Amino acid sequence: MQVTLHLPGLQAFNASLVGNSPAIIKTLKQWGARYRGFAMKRFDIFGKGGGDWAVLKPETLKRRRKGGKGAAILRDTGTLFRALNPVLGQPGQIEAYPNAFTVETGFGGAQKHPSGKATIADIASFHNFGMGHNPKRVIIVAPDMKTLDLMAKDAERNLSAEAKRLTTGH
Repeated sequence: MQVTLHLPGLQAFNASLVGNSPAIIKTLKQWGARYRGFAMKRFDIFGKGGGDWAVLKPETLKRRRKGGKGAAILRDTGTLFRALNPVLGQPGQIEAYPNAFTVETGFGGAQKHPSGKATIADIASFHNFGMGHNPKRVIIVAPDMKTLDLMAKDAERNLSAEAKRLTTGH
């Protein structure tokens, strides 16, 4: 899943800047953290049955409860959930900036899932798209309006400060 925001005004502003603007870089980093926070909160709600994720099969529930583990959906090891943490550095987590107005965040890398069968990104993909014996449980979705509003405010605040710096010299 890829979320794309079309920002022609921001692109025109960036064209007036020299090189990669510190304000743009700061904004993209904030957007990555905001998105991961949104995705983590959503994952927690859906994992507790508050969304449209398929419920766990009775045999899965029985196995987890027998082993003393909780019965939250997609939380047997907590690996996928931790990879969504707003703080960078978690196994299976990525954040990349392929161009001036793109932040790619979500699951990636070569880190193996604790099951050892596949990478963390592969396991996330199997669930996100409902591959194999897994029901489809979409993890990576477009941000909600509240998150988009906060992202817009990040951009406004950072770019206003940059414009002020460029026009006043401080």
